[in-house]
Amino acid sequence: MSHTEQELRALFRKTYGMPPGPAKFAALDEVVRHADALGLVELAFEVRMEATEVFTLSYAPTKALLSFSWCLAAYDREPDRFGGHVEHTLLWQYKWMVWIIGLFPEIPLERAHGMLDDMERRYRRGGHSLHAVLQHRGMFAENLGELDRAQELYERMARTRRDGLSDCSGCVPTSQVRTLVALGRDEEAIAVGEPARNAPCREQPQVIDSELLLPYVRTGRTDDAIAAHQRAYRRMRDNPHHLEHLPHHLLFCVHTGNAGYGLDLIERHFSWLERFTSPLTEMDFTAASVAVLDGLAAQGEGALPVRFPASEGRRRPDTTVAALAAELRARSLAIAERFDARGGNGFHSDRIRRWMAATVIGAPVALPGRKAAARSVTPPEAAL
Repeated sequence: MSHTEQELRALFRKTYGMPPGPAKFAALDEVVRHADALGLVELAFEVRMEATEVFTLSYAPTKALLSFSWCLAAYDREPDRFGGHVEHTLLWQYKWMVWIIGLFPEIPLERAHGMLDDMERRYRRGGHSLHAVLQHRGMFAENLGELDRAQELYERMARTRRDGLSDCSGCVPTSQVRTLVALGRDEEAIAVGEPARNAPCREQPQVIDSELLLPYVRTGRTDDAIAAHQRAYRRMRDNPHHLEHLPHHLLFCVHTGNAGYGLDLIERHFSWLERFTSPLTEMDFTAASVAVLDGLAAQGEGALPVRFPASEGRRRPDTTVAALAAELRARSLAIAERFDARGGNGFHSDRIRRWMAATVIGAPVALPGRKAAARSVTPPEAAL
């Protein structure tokens, strides 16, 4: 069926009110497909720019990378065709793209560094601060296990002025906390991260609270950790976008002696792995799940059943704690090997082995509404 430009723009406007997910993705793809067929370059560009944001914020990173790459190439060919305001949006979205390259070990180092270099060249050409460039170079260095390099870039970023292309007052501290935690500087991470809890950012306070969970536990601030978990999980539990942050909550359960509660979380959220995700998120979630499951097995609960609720008409077969631990251990290590092959070291394998070997820190802590070190039939959200 052929469409006029007016009809396609009407279809595009209808997508504005659609919730994120496969239906909205399909609607945007349909508009793009017809716009391409009719040679409506400006419309195809406009829709793809919107789609890049939708895909990124809906945690569909591969789709975001494809739509952004098309727009960047089209803009480079004919910058005057799309208007000067477009460049700022492209530079803003470029930050999302260089974050995505850290999620997929199949993206070669040469291409990854090429994207970071291209991003810096464009920022310099526009007279922009390199604050965002240094931030994302540091995040990628950390992803590769180049921690000395990550620390150097962290310190350079801290001395560099912010501008309109810098991330917000919630997201910048989040990346700083991740670097500080990777460097073993928990006290500094807490000091940097806590003010971001009140930032006017859609990701806060749930993201910074998740990042601070383990520093809180390791520094003996158990009450702060419990409060951070409760605040964050209330905001995350119904949004698959936050799968990448759940590993911190699973490890929090292990460190506080609440592996039974951790199992509740695994059962509730395991189906999120079947949605749009990334190898990095899958590796971290499965590794943290192993820590929970091994903790239960160490208590003699290896035969405990693991039950998965139906998701989108499908249901994963039930299993046991011991069997799921073995499956997820192999799954996580296999992904880690792919990341290590790209980085040329054993950084991720060593990191997730440490995660999988996590145990209780100090004495077990009873969570409000739950019995310490015991599994409850209470759904996770009812306990908070």
